[in-house]
Amino acid sequence: LRDWLHAEGKEITAALPGTWFNPVISASTLEAFDYINLMVYDATGPWNPSNPGPHSPYSMAEEAIAFWTQDLGVDPANLVLGMPFYGYDFDPTHSPFSLTYRDIIKDNPEFAYQDEVDLLYYNGIPTIVEKTKLAMRELNGVMFWELGQDRSEEHTSELQSH
Repeated sequence: LRDWLHAEGKEITAALPGTWFNPVISASTLEAFDYINLMVYDATGPWNPSNPGPHSPYSMAEEAIAFWTQDLGVDPANLVLGMPFYGYDFDPTHSPFSLTYRDIIKDNPEFAYQDEVDLLYYNGIPTIVEKTKLAMRELNGVMFWELGQDRSEEHTSELQSH
């Protein structure tokens, strides 16, 4: 597949968990990917309601980078840091659920500068900026899950200045 894609001027990528590795994936398979998008989110969520908290903290990005580059020996030039445009609400008055970043900041734009509101956890602008800087220093860029969940018409000039 890789040879065929390269002959067509295309690359092959995979989205893999950020802080663990499925041993079913062979070393030759890993080497076939031009880029590996590290899904560095979902440390907790609705499937684990007894463990409320940040599902994608900055520390998880650092752990993922160390795991993939040091423990697994993958070239950082082949790694892309994945970040979420959503969060999880663990309010005990209802079952935990996810919200898009767009919905989180819709009624209160100041929430854009925080990572949590009560028991709602997400990545605000400062964390996204810091993770982006980390990825640009140590990896080959960033990707988001899922771009359509962002609020692109707001805060654009602030992100560009960072």
